[in-house]
Amino acid sequence: MSPVEKHRVKTEAEIKSKLSEKDTTIIKLLSHNKDLLSTKDKLEQQIASLKSSVIEQRAQIDILDNALTTVQANVHLEDESGKKEVYGSRVDQLQNAFASLQTVSERREQKEKQLRLKLEKELETIKKTVKGK
Repeated sequence: MSPVEKHRVKTEAEIKSKLSEKDTTIIKLLSHNKDLLSTKDKLEQQIASLKSSVIEQRAQIDILDNALTTVQANVHLEDESGKKEVYGSRVDQLQNAFASLQTVSERREQKEKQLRLKLEKELETIKKTVKGK
């Protein structure tokens, strides 16, 4: 074999070796790319799932916020109602006390009238007795 042929054979062997290395690298890169695409798909699915969860949680927060607002309004109304009941009860007590005072006052006036009439009769009787003597 001539030196040129030896060189050609050696060069062809080197080229085949380099091509084989490049093929191996390409296969590794393709495999890695496939893994990355798979991971990307999984992550995109997780993102979609998380977005859906966030939307559901926001809806739940809105529902709970509305419920809280309603409960707070009800508590306020109950407080107002309680105050009105207390005021109403106090008004009833005052009206009853006023009615009792009116009754007592009317009785006193009647007794005073009766006493006045009695005293006037006694006075008339005394006057008649004094005139008659």
